[in-house]
Amino acid sequence: MFGIGLPEVIVILVIALIVFGPKRLPELAQTAGKWISELRRAARDVSSEVQESMKLDIQDQDILPPEKKREEDNKHGTG
Repeated sequence: MFGIGLPEVIVILVIALIVFGPKRLPELAQTAGKWISELRRAARDVSSEVQESMKLDIQDQDILPPEKKREEDNKHGTG
């Protein structure tokens, strides 16, 4: 986890507790969790789009290895 151990996490939490107080800390943690969730979702979407684009580029350029090309042709009924 980014090279942060348990003692560092405890220090960060104590400082956050002092700075923000016990009433706002759960609210801030929830907001941070939502941001992290959105960031992961966006990264997953971008990754899948890039993979799909690469897959289409490979098919368009017809640079599949012979055995993969036969599999693709058989899937599409052109072999």
